[in-house]
Amino acid sequence: AYDTDEIMSDSSAILKRLGMGMNSKGYAFLRDGLMLYIQEPSCLDDLSERMYPLIAEKYSTTAACVERNMRTALEKAWGRGDMDFAEQLFGYSIDEEKGKPTNMAFIATVADYMMANHFHRTKDKRK
Repeated sequence: AYDTDEIMSDSSAILKRLGMGMNSKGYAFLRDGLMLYIQEPSCLDDLSERMYPLIAEKYSTTAACVERNMRTALEKAWGRGDMDFAEQLFGYSIDEEKGKPTNMAFIATVADYMMANHFHRTKDKRK
């Protein structure tokens, strides 16, 4: 199983590598979004009805604030971090004309990458 501490550690490292400022609300909200998605993938089906309100409740804010802060954090970070790594993760969505990924695409892509790497690390430990 992928425990909470590992998820937080891995998500922090990836967000930092992608240029995310660790002291922004959007960083904390995205990290929590990654945690929620890894623990319950169906919560990504409807961000505005499920994920954003869960995160908002934790931080005593609104779902709209969560969405906006995630989007702003992505906009500020995009292009500042390790763009080779970002291209590896997001592929063609990095095209300058297309801009940055949506909140949903970002969370799903990063979480899927984290889970795949966790699976390989766990499998390697068993050898």
